[in-house]
Amino acid sequence: MDQKGFTLIELLVVVAIIGVLAAVGAVAFSGFMKNSKKTVADRQCHQVIKEIRTLWQGCDAGIPLYLRNDWGDLDTNSDWCTHTQNNFTMVQEWESHFRDVYLNPYFANETGDVRQALRESCSRPDDMKPGCIQIQVSNSYQSAVQGSDPYWYFTCYNLDQNDNLTTYEDKILGIVH
Repeated sequence: MDQKGFTLIELLVVVAIIGVLAAVGAVAFSGFMKNSKKTVADRQCHQVIKEIRTLWQGCDAGIPLYLRNDWGDLDTNSDWCTHTQNNFTMVQEWESHFRDVYLNPYFANETGDVRQALRESCSRPDDMKPGCIQIQVSNSYQSAVQGSDPYWYFTCYNLDQNDNLTTYEDKILGIVH
């Protein structure tokens, strides 16, 4: 009698091979996701700083600076190159402007405020800081009195290869109001 088909042993071997491949794939995928979050956080940090630097340089060239408001609309009533609001308000406006542009790669699937990458403060527990880009400004009144230039300070938080919290800091010349 000629029987065609697979034996139980052959099927078990195939299932075992598929299980091993799935386990190896899951570990590799996890490592890939961890590395991609680090890369995205690093690139976003540099991109935000570059964009804000470019927008400030546009002010020097006479190009108006319009930002998106909390509702996502471009506010063409306020040229931030000449606006009289204080710099604290300006930091909040940058945060609103980039709200839906840069999401924190470590918390992009979360809900609420933690999803935002650019923030006026990253003062939360260290396990919540990766991917956060903190923007602060020097006291513009004090800078004007002392004759020094106002700087916008950026602190970008990320994880290193050993998952330790690291920071990258940069500053750009801003505008005094």
